[in-house]
Amino acid sequence: DGVHFHDGRRLTARDVRYTFERLLRRGGLGRTLLAPVRGARAVAGGEQTDLEGLTVLSDREFAIELERPVGLLPHILSHPATAILPEGGGAGGGDARERFLGTGPFRVLHFDPGERLELEANPAYWRRGHPRSGGLVFYFNVPPEEILAEFRAGRFSLASDLLPADAEALRYDSTLGGGYREAPRPTTVVMQFNTLSGPLADVDVRRALLRSADVARLVRASLPRHAVLAGTLVPPGLIGSEAGRIGTHPRPPRRERRDDPTPGPLFLTAVVLPHPSGHYLGTAQAVFDGLRRHGVEVTIENQSPLGFFEHLEKGSTDLVVGPWTALYPDADCFLHGLFDSRVGAVRRYCSSPELDDWIGRARSEPSPKARRAIYRDFEHEARRQALFLPLFHERVYRFAQPDVAGLRLALFPPSIGYDELCVGS
Repeated sequence: DGVHFHDGRRLTARDVRYTFERLLRRGGLGRTLLAPVRGARAVAGGEQTDLEGLTVLSDREFAIELERPVGLLPHILSHPATAILPEGGGAGGGDARERFLGTGPFRVLHFDPGERLELEANPAYWRRGHPRSGGLVFYFNVPPEEILAEFRAGRFSLASDLLPADAEALRYDSTLGGGYREAPRPTTVVMQFNTLSGPLADVDVRRALLRSADVARLVRASLPRHAVLAGTLVPPGLIGSEAGRIGTHPRPPRRERRDDPTPGPLFLTAVVLPHPSGHYLGTAQAVFDGLRRHGVEVTIENQSPLGFFEHLEKGSTDLVVGPWTALYPDADCFLHGLFDSRVGAVRRYCSSPELDDWIGRARSEPSPKARRAIYRDFEHEARRQALFLPLFHERVYRFAQPDVAGLRLALFPPSIGYDELCVGS
């Protein structure tokens, strides 16, 4: 009650229906998240305009009917992609104030895509006493060296994505080090194998590849400061994150012996998601260098993020190295988000009817304890089949100026409660 959009309109159940139908027509991630709702495919395919499975009962109440059970639906609906727009909004016309409408603590004042976003406090925000600041300004695509210089000069209130050596030095700065905060991030950087085509479609080759080098040592030696060596796909903080610690697989990969066959000579291709700090490339290169000593040559095929995603969509390399981040607190973000044969991010590299069955069983299970057991079994089977190699879990960090108060880091986006920030108190 009392929740209004930035233009003054009151939030109602009709806005939820409008948002869901719009997401389905637009395609992309929103269509994937809402796929279990009855009639979603018909709206997405243009066969119907009204979402049959969503019934508006009153201004503040609606009902959702599903085609099949999805026990974690509340988690899925908390995904940022399902954020509610006002009915008729989001059409792309008008200035920034008219295009970007929500119910949050800040509203858009000015937006230069890829450069600068200026927000002002929402005077009609439903949470009394918030936001605690009059506005925020975000700068995008700033090189790490410039971030450091602007932060040291006091022109940036918060800073992150610094070069590793600069971040480490700043932590010990007598003036600015006290504003350092860090927290886990639900991200795993993974080396994904192409199990569908090429030399790594052979499970014995994948197993030999993992046995051929001391991967844990190589990864540990190249880890960025804000990372933790990964033993499992699912990062800490999610339902299913205990999977790698609930017992061990009865047939773990053997330690390398002199009579173990090495996978080489083997020539592989890879794509690595670029990062300004070089985190992902540095760790991937350390593993590739270790494999070279065993006759495995790896060629990186991309230079840009665009090239990374083009290869990902085609499944055109043998390896993919990149981060995968959960946006709701369940390992479904990784199983369904990565391996679902219809919508998974790495479906061109690793998918199968068996994996789809695993995903379906987990999604339909309402009990977190039962889902955790399914995720545990998945991790064990993935390890046996050598489907991928988890490299490290990331942590998020920020530096704040001494006069900034209220900085706390959270597990899920937005990683900062910006409505709590203020200067000078």
